[in-house]
Amino acid sequence: MIGQTVSHYRITEEIGRGGMGVIYKAEDTRLPRKVALKILPNQAAANAEARERFRREAEAASSLNHPNICTIYDVGEHEGQLYLVMELLEGETIRELVQAGPMPAEQLVRVAIQVADALEASHARDIIHRDIKPANIFVTPRGAKVMDFGLAKFLRSSLALTAPGTVLGTAAYMSPEQVRGEPLDARSDLFSLGSVLYEMATGVLAFPGKNLAAVAEALTTKTPVRAERLNPQLPASLAEVIEKAMQKDRARRYQTAAALRSDLESMQLDLSSAGQHGAEAARPAARSLGLPVKLGLALGVPLVLLAVWFLLLRFGWI
Repeated sequence: MIGQTVSHYRITEEIGRGGMGVIYKAEDTRLPRKVALKILPNQAAANAEARERFRREAEAASSLNHPNICTIYDVGEHEGQLYLVMELLEGETIRELVQAGPMPAEQLVRVAIQVADALEASHARDIIHRDIKPANIFVTPRGAKVMDFGLAKFLRSSLALTAPGTVLGTAAYMSPEQVRGEPLDARSDLFSLGSVLYEMATGVLAFPGKNLAAVAEALTTKTPVRAERLNPQLPASLAEVIEKAMQKDRARRYQTAAALRSDLESMQLDLSSAGQHGAEAARPAARSLGLPVKLGLALGVPLVLLAVWFLLLRFGWI
């Protein structure tokens, strides 16, 4: 596809692949901007369900005007190929960031607040994402962006694309009720976000497994090692927030993204306050170094004036 033009978008390079399409970097020939162009493969385009999911992704994301959700510019069909045009993001996904190890607590909390805010906006419109995972959260210089609403579910829609009991999502980040094929609500996204935060805090999966069955068993029966044991530098209060988000019983989990965000915002204030106290603790030493200088100035100026007066008196000039 490199060099080809889809509608008025000229493809320049491939930047990613997923289950719902190939993503290219492209140039908008009508407007002077670069965009991300997602194209549904021909074999998938022949499937009515895949085409409807592609349309649903565009509808869900475009209905959510939020700074922490990837913006959808256009959707259409060109010579039998369905395409989706999105803002081109610069930065890294969380999946790429955690490869270097645990993220600093301040950065983790900042990103988590933004993702929780995006989910709050989505849930307010009765849209659940159903595929919150590190690869679907992009961290740009201006903040986090939630992407890929291809598995999104409209809670008030009467149109069901999957039969009851069908399991959709990415195994390691599903909620227990999602694994069991039960009806989902917004709390399922919060469990998935908790699993992502655990990985951000520790650098390891909360629910590892060699296959889907092993992951499903871990999700439904096992409790992850507490995050602060794997990362001693992690504040215990942050570990508690992550643990609450990953409660297997959704009645004990955070009930809304707003509640999760509120706790994270309080934590952000605590981390900021701790940083300020640390800076203030270093200031007395710096002030004490300046004390001799201040004393010298205080005592030196009168002595100089006295010496001048003595010389003037000595030589009879006064």
